[in-house]
Amino acid sequence: MVVPLLIIIIFSPKLENRKNNIINKIINIINGWHSIKSNRKAVFIITLFAFLNLIIGTIGSIITYNIIGVNLNFLQAVFLTSVGSLSVLFAITPGGLGITEAIAVFLASVIGITPVESLTATIIGRVAGILVIFVLGPVFSYLLMKELGLKTDTENLKKPKNQK
Repeated sequence: MVVPLLIIIIFSPKLENRKNNIINKIINIINGWHSIKSNRKAVFIITLFAFLNLIIGTIGSIITYNIIGVNLNFLQAVFLTSVGSLSVLFAITPGGLGITEAIAVFLASVIGITPVESLTATIIGRVAGILVIFVLGPVFSYLLMKELGLKTDTENLKKPKNQK
């Protein structure tokens, strides 16, 4: 996926609109790469974040599989993380529930990990992600509301009843 998209970014032709609306939407997407590639700072930042996301996911995969006693080397973890991230393209359920796990089991079987081990590791990763969301979600929601100047329920409770 990266190579074709890089080719489109680097060698993207400027296309003219056609009579068909569906084709025009695809042409607008391809033409949109011109504005992206002209902003080198944005391309650098996006590339940096994508690379950091891959590294963090790789380390997470290594840790998750080590929890259940499967030793992954770095390249195996990069394979599982990078190809597994493409499961987003096939996610037809909320959060890719089931689809992500099936793809993870298939990818792990390619490198010799049993379905039970890979499914266990995937479920551990999903539970860890949910715990992070439930712990940090309210904290950052509160900080965001505070920064935007929105009233929280606790601030509304502190007001005297005769004030609006």
